[in-house]
Amino acid sequence: VFEFVMSAPKPPNRVQSTGGNVSGLASRVQRSTVFDLDPRLEEVRERITARVSRYEKWLTDIAASEGGMEVFAEGWNTFGFHRGPDGSLAFREWLPAARQVFMIGDFNGWNHSSHPLVRETLGRWRIGFRGGGEPGHASRVCLRVETPSGEWVERVPVWSRATAPDSDGNLVGVHWWPPYPYVWRHSRPARPHNLRFYEVH
Repeated sequence: VFEFVMSAPKPPNRVQSTGGNVSGLASRVQRSTVFDLDPRLEEVRERITARVSRYEKWLTDIAASEGGMEVFAEGWNTFGFHRGPDGSLAFREWLPAARQVFMIGDFNGWNHSSHPLVRETLGRWRIGFRGGGEPGHASRVCLRVETPSGEWVERVPVWSRATAPDSDGNLVGVHWWPPYPYVWRHSRPARPHNLRFYEVH
C-alpha cells in the first residue's frame, strides 16, 4: 500500500487534491504492484479495494456537497452553535448513520421529542431557533440519537465549547455563549520564523 501511495502521480491542481477528481483510484489500487511485492496482501485484496472505493466515494461526495476537503475540514465554521446575520441561533451536528436526532437540555426541560433536528446533506443534522426558546448561556444540552439498530442513545455534541457533569455524573454539553465577547488582555505573539509543534495526535 505504501508503495502505491508513494508512486501515485501528484494531483495537478487543487480541485483534484480536494476530491474533485478521484475517479479510478480503486482500480489503480487493484492493479498496484504492492500485491506482487507482498503476496500476503492477496488474501485481503478485496478488502483493501473496497476501503479505497469507500474513500473515493466520500471524496467525491465531499467535493460535490462542500466544495472540497479543505472547506469540509473547517468544521468550526459550520458545526455546533452559530448565529446568523439576523442574530438567529442554529446548531449542526455530523451524524451520518442516525435515523432521528433530538436536542434535549435545560432549555426544554429535557423533553425527548420537542426539538427534532432536520437531516441535511452529507450526514449533517440541523436545528434552528427563532422567536425565543433557544438554549441560554451556560445551559446544559445533549443530543438524543436513534441509531441504525433502533437503539436510543444520548451523546455530548462534538463541537461543545464546554462540558459539565449532570446530577448522575454523566458528561453533558454546555451551550457557552456569553452575552459579551471575551476581550483579550494581551496582543497576539509574533509568528516564529520556523514551524513549531507543541503537540501532535
